[in-house]
Amino acid sequence: MLENSKFTKIDEEFICENCGRKVTKLNYTCRNHCPYCLHSKHVDINPGDRAENCHGVFRTNRIRNKFQKGYVIVFKCKKCGAIRKKIKLLKMIGQIDTNRMKEMDAYIGIRAIPNAAELNGISKEAMELYNKHYTVPVHFQERVKNTKWCILRYPNNAMAQMAKMNKDEFENFFFFNVCNLDYRKMSKQ
Repeated sequence: MLENSKFTKIDEEFICENCGRKVTKLNYTCRNHCPYCLHSKHVDINPGDRAENCHGVFRTNRIRNKFQKGYVIVFKCKKCGAIRKKIKLLKMIGQIDTNRMKEMDAYIGIRAIPNAAELNGISKEAMELYNKHYTVPVHFQERVKNTKWCILRYPNNAMAQMAKMNKDEFENFFFFNVCNLDYRKMSKQ
C-alpha cells in the first residue's frame, strides 16, 4: 500500500527500459520515470524505497487535469496492472528540462526511431498535454529559438520499414541520396 508520507531520496541515472534513452540525475530529487516517453519503472512501494518486487514498466495510461491539483499522469504497470498517479509531473518535467536547456551551450541529439508505433494507444488528449507542457516549451520555445542545436538521425530497421525498403537500400538512400545532396545548388534552381 502506498503511503504518501514516506519518501526516500535516490537520485540516480538510468536507461529507460521502454525507449532506451539515458535519463540523467536531477541533482535535487529523485525520479524513476523517463521524461522522453513518460514511462516509468515499477520499483517503489513508497517513493524512492525500491522495495517493489514487480519491476515491470509503467506506461502512461491517461493524463487528467484536476484543476486545483494540476495535471495528473496515471500510469499502469504492463506486468502486474498496478495503477499509480503522479500529480503535476508533466508540467514539472517540462519546467525542469526547459531550465536545463537554458543552461546548455549547444544541444546535439543523435537518435533513431526504435519503434514507429511506440505512441500508438496513448490518447489524443494525453499527447496534446504532453506537447503543451513539454515539447512546445522545451524544444520549440527554448531549444529552437535560443540554443545552437543539431538533430542527427541514423538509419535503422524501423526507419527502413517506414520507407518500405530493406535496411541496406535505406542506408544507401539515407547516406548517398539525402546526406550528400548539394543543398546550395538546389536553392539556386
